[in-house]
Amino acid sequence: MKKEIIIDREPGLTRAAVLEDGNLAEFYQEKEGAEKISGNIYKGRVQNVVSGIQAAFVDIGTDKNAFLFLGDAEMDARDFTFGGQADETAKAALSAKKAVKNNQEILVQATKEPDGDKGARVSAHIGLPGRYVVLTPQDNYIGVSRRITNDEERTRLRGEALKAKPESYGLILRTAAQGMNAEELKPDIDALCAKWETVEKAGKTAKAPACVYQDAALTVRVVRDLLTEDTERLLLPDHETYETVMDALQVTAPELCGRCEEYTGSMPIFDTFRIESKLDKALQHKVWLKSGGYLYIDPTEAMTVIDVNTGKFTGSRELEETLIKINCEAAVEIARQLRLRDIGGIIIIDFIDMEQEESREKVLSALKTALKSDRNRTNVVGFTGLGLVEMTRRKLRTKLSGTLQTLCPVCEGTGRVIQPEFTARKALREYRRQKASGSKATIEIKLNPAVMAALKELAPDLDAKCTVISSMGPNDYHVAPVIGKTAKEEEA
Repeated sequence: MKKEIIIDREPGLTRAAVLEDGNLAEFYQEKEGAEKISGNIYKGRVQNVVSGIQAAFVDIGTDKNAFLFLGDAEMDARDFTFGGQADETAKAALSAKKAVKNNQEILVQATKEPDGDKGARVSAHIGLPGRYVVLTPQDNYIGVSRRITNDEERTRLRGEALKAKPESYGLILRTAAQGMNAEELKPDIDALCAKWETVEKAGKTAKAPACVYQDAALTVRVVRDLLTEDTERLLLPDHETYETVMDALQVTAPELCGRCEEYTGSMPIFDTFRIESKLDKALQHKVWLKSGGYLYIDPTEAMTVIDVNTGKFTGSRELEETLIKINCEAAVEIARQLRLRDIGGIIIIDFIDMEQEESREKVLSALKTALKSDRNRTNVVGFTGLGLVEMTRRKLRTKLSGTLQTLCPVCEGTGRVIQPEFTARKALREYRRQKASGSKATIEIKLNPAVMAALKELAPDLDAKCTVISSMGPNDYHVAPVIGKTAKEEEA
């Protein structure tokens, strides 16, 4: 698979796109003045402890108080398993819950962005990410990324990390650390220890609420987290960005310097790779498959529902074989769309019904295989009694739709508006109420063109001043007397 990373910069905005075989797989955006807060470390003040839900709300200086769940403020042991069993030292750290009290000052790290009416989610356990390791200065254990699946390599890496680990600090080996030894890990660890010392000092002197550590800018994060050996090219938009990235890589990963290129084309970099048009498609409700089938992706408040349809696909003569083929193709595309749209939480997939259990297993296998390329944690539960697939995906960032779109002021997020006839009938009822009140003034009705046309059909002889307002929405109407004029004066 050919993997490329394209970075674009313009005044006040940085964007990054990950292409896999020419398809847009991931997209990131950061606006100046509206940077993400996940990864930032705050000195917060506990505002309210709610023992009934084992949670606390912490003022970290944002619009809404952050949510600290005391039960899972620790790291998730599933991320750091060895031979299928959780590391004992990790278990010990995970079982210790720290009590907090109202008005207590506490150091927390944002782990999830604010979403809608909800504030950010924070953890009392700090993790400072480097290129190869994550330093956990408050937890004395060693973990290995779950994406490293070879048990021998996991055990070897743990041994190397033990040699390089600072006393009383913890480490999590990232996927990029595969094949490395203690000596190679040491520079990354030392840099993170120095960073933690700075954070600790700021945490002691800062007045809560305050941000004491801000995660790196988007370009740096992309180089740190996404640029790996399987990346064929990192294309940078200008010489300044190119120099910055090269200087950083010379220290952390000099072997990857050859993968970086400075873009010299005359067209905007995203236009050259048709990323703008790919982004437009990523926001559509309907997603076409190459075979002629299609998906409907419907987000709701509680979950995301995905419906698979055969569309124009007719397939072979065998019905079951046709269904397996379209469902397996859909499974691969669904995995890509979840990454691209950054959909998290509960996901329900309505594949086309299949009769045989073996067929369903093939589709589940195709879905799980496609999800392996997702850096985010996913869990496929399987088919329910109704034939729907249940799965979850960890929710960390705002969805792509939330980043690039805003709530429609007309439909208010429902995606539907009242039919012109029914808005016209509402306006007509209001007109009749005002006429029945005995007012002699001329009544003016203001409607948009489509609703006005419906009103004229319903009441062609209406004794009212009708005004078309193109800017009015299809749900809106305005019925009111013309101040200071009677109907007779209006006619004159």
